[in-house]
Amino acid sequence: MRADDADIIADERMLTCGRCKKSVPVSTIQYMPKGDGGMIALCSNCRSQSTVKSAIKPTSKGLSSANKINYLCERCNYKFSHDPMSHAVLKCPYCSKDDKLKNLSKTSAGNLLKSSGL
Repeated sequence: MRADDADIIADERMLTCGRCKKSVPVSTIQYMPKGDGGMIALCSNCRSQSTVKSAIKPTSKGLSSANKINYLCERCNYKFSHDPMSHAVLKCPYCSKDDKLKNLSKTSAGNLLKSSGL
């Protein structure tokens, strides 16, 4: 087998993209980290799409977390946050009750000291 034949065989090898499941040449595949610590083989098209999506996500996630209010369920002592602008019903995600929820955003260390008279 000559060196030219080896190059032709190497160029014909195909791999399946882990996201779009298309069969693409090996030269376009790169292994990228997955969320669970593993690696995934991505073609050049999927890699370019994932960079666009990842650039958009942090801005939208940062805006919604600023509006959240911290709560404490006095029934089960579970602390959680809730976005009042969302359409989700305000209830404890642990015990699913809504009768003993305390707004922790109003209760700060300074407010507790003022109310105790110190």
